[in-house]
Amino acid sequence: MGGLLDEVALEAMVYDEATALPGSRVLGLPAHPGVEGGAALALAAGAHTRLDARAHLGAFHHAGLAVGGTLDGGLAVEHAFTFGAVVGAEVGVGALWSRGPDGEYVKDGGEWTFRHDAGLLAVRPSLAAELGWRLGAGGGAPRLLFRYRAWVEAPFSPGFIPVMIHGDTGFALRIPLAPRSW
Repeated sequence: MGGLLDEVALEAMVYDEATALPGSRVLGLPAHPGVEGGAALALAAGAHTRLDARAHLGAFHHAGLAVGGTLDGGLAVEHAFTFGAVVGAEVGVGALWSRGPDGEYVKDGGEWTFRHDAGLLAVRPSLAAELGWRLGAGGGAPRLLFRYRAWVEAPFSPGFIPVMIHGDTGFALRIPLAPRSW
């Protein structure tokens, strides 16, 4: 393995987000779309398995409830089978900024009042699983992946709902910058 770029892959993902118990909702209507872009840097690599550090920047629109942005990092393992299949998992943590488009109710002196939503910064731990396929021969080919991620938002609505569980399902494309190393 040569320089740093030999160890980097770029990633792009589109997904549908939901406030749901993990695994209880894969896709649904209305759609709550999101996009992410990021990079993976190999920390260790074998013939078919890699350990990566990943970072992602994203945005989402949860219809009627919130819009926001995300910044996440994580550790991931990926295994590529010789026949082309790819499986992986990631443990991550990040930050989520969101705001309601129409405002929110807050408890003020024992009563609920409506106010403009200035936004909320929350922590976002997550677990993800990936299943995909290499789009060409060899370990360095781009990968098309189906990804499911379960995550927790805390705080969700301070003073009302402290924690909310989410899940997102989507498709990712991972492109190695130096295909010979993957």
